[in-house]
Amino acid sequence: MKTVLVIEDEPQIRTNILKILGFKGFQAIGAEDGEKGIEMANQHSPDLIICDIMLPNVDGYGVLSALRQSSNTVTIPFIFLSAKSDRSDIRQGMNLGADDYLTKPFTAVELIDTITSRLEKQATVSQPYIDAMRQATQQLNQFVYFDPLTNLPNRVLLRNRLQEAIVQAQKHSRWLRFCAST
Repeated sequence: MKTVLVIEDEPQIRTNILKILGFKGFQAIGAEDGEKGIEMANQHSPDLIICDIMLPNVDGYGVLSALRQSSNTVTIPFIFLSAKSDRSDIRQGMNLGADDYLTKPFTAVELIDTITSRLEKQATVSQPYIDAMRQATQQLNQFVYFDPLTNLPNRVLLRNRLQEAIVQAQKHSRWLRFCAST
């Protein structure tokens, strides 16, 4: 289940968005101002953030700037949701690094389509890195557990497997049989 953080100071709008997201299967969390939104983004590491621009304490532009400076939140897709609909406002948000911009009023379909699009793009961009990490982990395991010359299991792997077998034998109250040579 994907987590979406909604940073919106208007309680009715925030509640409606949270309900829409909940109905569509998202885990939705809300913040009532920019300062609280930054805190929640760092605390919860959501999969996507929706943020109003005109907020108390820290405005949406400040929220985006703060999140883009943190290594924990820099890659989280960020969507502005605002009544500011001038091209210059939209351009400013996009120039700061927003991934998308929705203007109020909006429909539930527009909201969900925008969120889905951003999450799909994030998954597409992340997949090569995930594949590279998986391959690097497999190579590392090969180097750690197998002899490079013979490609046979080494002492580390054999010791780990023996420890696992001992734990299983103790768990099931069974004897562990093995041969040892000197």
